[in-house]
Amino acid sequence: MWSCCPLKLSASLIAAVLVALSASSTAGCSFVMMERVPHGYGPQHLEEPRCTAVKGWPLLDSLLAVGGVAGTVQMARSAGAPELESYRGPLVVSAVASALIAGAFVTSAWLGNGWANRCRAARRTKDANVERAGRVP
Repeated sequence: MWSCCPLKLSASLIAAVLVALSASSTAGCSFVMMERVPHGYGPQHLEEPRCTAVKGWPLLDSLLAVGGVAGTVQMARSAGAPELESYRGPLVVSAVASALIAGAFVTSAWLGNGWANRCRAARRTKDANVERAGRVP
């Protein structure tokens, strides 16, 4: 396809690399989109903490991680196919990149789930504090 390159690059391999690069730029929806419980927020606060309690972003990260693992497995299996011998190197590199991206999504999902749990706990604590404060004469 390109005479300047020592590797023979097919359109599907180029597309796979572009998809992997695109996915790596979005790895970590929870990292980017979730608000954490503010530093210093404690049981004495009566106002609602500004944080993300919904687990939609960690769920999306989990789904994308599953896709990354599936891509890794498929590329690793393809690297062993005799008819794709000339693409073995790029397929192995793509499989490793896909595994790293999946790892980033798993990490983001795990952290995002913890952040949402802490936000929910802070909101429950706030509700209990407001309820107690309302009962005090």
